[in-house]
Amino acid sequence: MIQKKRMQNSPQGSFGTLLPNQNKRHPLAPNLLGQVEIDNELFEQLVELYDSGKALRLQVAGWKKASDTTGQPFLTLKMTMPFQPKRQNRFEDDDESDSDNVFSDFD
Repeated sequence: MIQKKRMQNSPQGSFGTLLPNQNKRHPLAPNLLGQVEIDNELFEQLVELYDSGKALRLQVAGWKKASDTTGQPFLTLKMTMPFQPKRQNRFEDDDESDSDNVFSDFD
């Protein structure tokens, strides 16, 4: 596993925004457009998953906000690796839980 020192004040995750699509010219065009900047730590975790052949899945969280200058609503996004609770019993058999696929109920 790649180990990297984290800056003390840096937030965990990769952040982005979704803003209203000002150039929407077709009913099927997206209502919101934006970007997410992938930080180095998340990128390295994704590379490890890719190299292991596992699915590349991220958890996405969003917050409704409004511009301080225009009042225009937008969403702020945060992308992180999916939450996986730590095992409580170190003697559990690995076959008893499917921790590799936290979204198996949604496929």
